[in-house]
Amino acid sequence: MDKSRFPLHGTRRVVTEHRNRIGPLRKHKLVCVTLSLRRKVNPENTLRHFARLKKKRYLSVAQAIQRFSHRPKDEAAVRRFAREYDLECKDVQPGLIQVCGSVANINRAFDVTLSLYAEERFDAPYHDLDEEPTLPAYLAGVVTGVFGLDSHPAGRRRGITKKMTAGVISPPPVTIRTRRPAEFADLYGFPLGATGRGQSIGLLEFGGGFRSHSLKSYFASVAIPLPRIVVRQISPAANRPRDKRGTLNPDTEVYLDI
Repeated sequence: MDKSRFPLHGTRRVVTEHRNRIGPLRKHKLVCVTLSLRRKVNPENTLRHFARLKKKRYLSVAQAIQRFSHRPKDEAAVRRFAREYDLECKDVQPGLIQVCGSVANINRAFDVTLSLYAEERFDAPYHDLDEEPTLPAYLAGVVTGVFGLDSHPAGRRRGITKKMTAGVISPPPVTIRTRRPAEFADLYGFPLGATGRGQSIGLLEFGGGFRSHSLKSYFASVAIPLPRIVVRQISPAANRPRDKRGTLNPDTEVYLDI
């Protein structure tokens, strides 16, 4: 390996032997990669310090960002790296910088070869790499992780395979014992007058999606205001509904979660 570069161990995903390589990823395809940077202060040390205090002390969001963000000189080093390999810094957050570019430039920047793979257990192919990515020596100690060089599915629902069909599981029939969502508030003794104002719930979804008009119709049918839903898409995943009927499909899971 070129001595002017160093390997970032632990970045490459542990791969399965049961995957088939389809071929190289199209060199003009856009890929975005997130680099994690060292922080000004070690978060674990700070948390241990606060845990030992007799009087609880809390940091504001602004204080936490200031304390746990990366150093300006480290950001400058990453921007230099991006310029050298014709990548664009798309998003900068405390401790994280996203760089985007063509597959050809990403391959050069990280000294890898991105290829397309397929596995029987997944519905769609994904891109991945076979070698450990490397970075220029001047980023040693600056970059602590690289995320996004592969689009390998992060997870899947256990017990469900793509060979199963929606007809395998049928929804229960509506009876006199069927309850509307609002009735569960009484069954569980939910506080009267509580609206959830100012509260948020995070949902992680691994496939499927929803359509806004379907949610509007449902919430109108149960006389509940439509909640504000913010979708945070982690590339290459997206809100991608398949519009299939039946209980056993990703869209249904997403609708149930919401």
